[in-house]
Amino acid sequence: MRALYQVDMVKEDPSKALAWGREELSETAMEFAETLLLGVVAHLKEIDDALAEASRDWDLGRMPAMDRNVLRVAAYEVLFSKDTPEAAAINEAVDLAKAYGTEDSGRFVNGVLASLVSKKGKPGPVSK
Repeated sequence: MRALYQVDMVKEDPSKALAWGREELSETAMEFAETLLLGVVAHLKEIDDALAEASRDWDLGRMPAMDRNVLRVAAYEVLFSKDTPEAAAINEAVDLAKAYGTEDSGRFVNGVLASLVSKKGKPGPVSK
């Protein structure tokens, strides 16, 4: 999350943003973090389009930065990762939003992701 936040807020290069975790994380955790970050960055337009549709009248730029980035990671997992069950991605995102966001972040993130999942299999920009 910290690396994606840096990429989003200060336009940090993803590989530089990941450097902080090399000493803090195990090799397995670091590989997972790198997969998530690079996956979000590679699919950012598709992810943001899907979130914009799922968030009903919420412009991504108006969302608190932490909520936006929690949603991006979870959306990447829901839309592009075959390794993470949707429910696990949503639960982790809600927990992160509650821990690092505002008082309403958990409910907001849950609602947007529930909408994203419900639209996922339907024709339109969210279908994958």
